[in-house]
Amino acid sequence: MSSARFGCVNGRAILVADSLDKYIDIERFSGGKLPSEPMACIERWSDVCSLAASLASAKATDFVPLDFDKLDCPVPRPRQIFAVGVNYKAHAAEMNHGLPKEPLVFTKFQSSLNRPYGQIKLVGEKCDFEAELVAIVGKGGRNISPADAWSHLAGLCVGQDFSDRELQYANTPPQFSLGKSREGFAAIGPYITDTAT
Repeated sequence: MSSARFGCVNGRAILVADSLDKYIDIERFSGGKLPSEPMACIERWSDVCSLAASLASAKATDFVPLDFDKLDCPVPRPRQIFAVGVNYKAHAAEMNHGLPKEPLVFTKFQSSLNRPYGQIKLVGEKCDFEAELVAIVGKGGRNISPADAWSHLAGLCVGQDFSDRELQYANTPPQFSLGKSREGFAAIGPYITDTAT
């Protein structure tokens, strides 16, 4: 396996095969050495990547057919969700904003997380969405140097950042967290790919 493709099905941590049509259950394939709980696996990311490297030796009976519609959010209960707004020039122009001097950081609520192919109930008259690169932190720390930052990431995945612009701009200053945290407004997945490749 060239990289770890980490996902979640029925609340259990999985590794998706290179063929993208099947997966293994991490706890079962590891013989119980790794947990089934996705967040616990992310905390043991190097062990997950080692297990992923051994998938080439897996038997056909170790795999389960993959239905992408059954995938859960691969990071179901993160401690924190940070986002960076107005993060490229065209978006700043589209919103009639100048580029910020420092990154415009806001949070999203955990309740906004959604499955990669989950239903989203749009609320309000002015909802839109943007594709985002999602960085999953696997190893915490403080005052991490830029040179060491990548070593703290478990991996990357794709996300959709939905916004209720009416709610977001109802007050001055804008309420980014409220406008972007409605239920299901953060679709993430389908899986996390490790940063080693």
